[in-house]
Amino acid sequence: MQQSKFFPVLVTLIALVVVAVAAAAGWRIVRGDGSLLRDVSVQHERITPNADGSDDITLISYDLAGNATVSIYFEGTDGERYYFRRDEPRGAGEYEVYFSGVVDGYRLPGEEVQGQILARLLQDGDYIWVVEASGEGPRNERATGHLTIAEADAALPEIRDFSLSRHT
Repeated sequence: MQQSKFFPVLVTLIALVVVAVAAAAGWRIVRGDGSLLRDVSVQHERITPNADGSDDITLISYDLAGNATVSIYFEGTDGERYYFRRDEPRGAGEYEVYFSGVVDGYRLPGEEVQGQILARLLQDGDYIWVVEASGEGPRNERATGHLTIAEADAALPEIRDFSLSRHT
């Protein structure tokens, strides 16, 4: 039985290819797919933030492969953005935050309010949720989905003649 001169070379090449594929697969398992923002999810597609104890909140979770600046906001059907988190610095890791429908303050069209609105409950409606992560260089990624706000107790409370006094 005579073996070809090329048989050891062929076996060596096949072995190198197998090792290279295994190393690439291992790298991908350990380091992920190269994306900055991963595994983004919003637990419920509909919340009813009316303090009745049923579907009042939803869990937002995401994973960062590296340091990033993260924003979470909701876009209304009119294109308006309502920020829950804006440009928050985050390190690599897994994150979870509960969302109850409260976003940065905003005014409704034609609304007259004295003072500043710091936070406010979103109005009933359909929104697109957006989680954006901006890393070093051109690493900007985003994930989106749908969220419906229903049965919200969205009336803005008014506090008048508020004062603090110190009793000694």
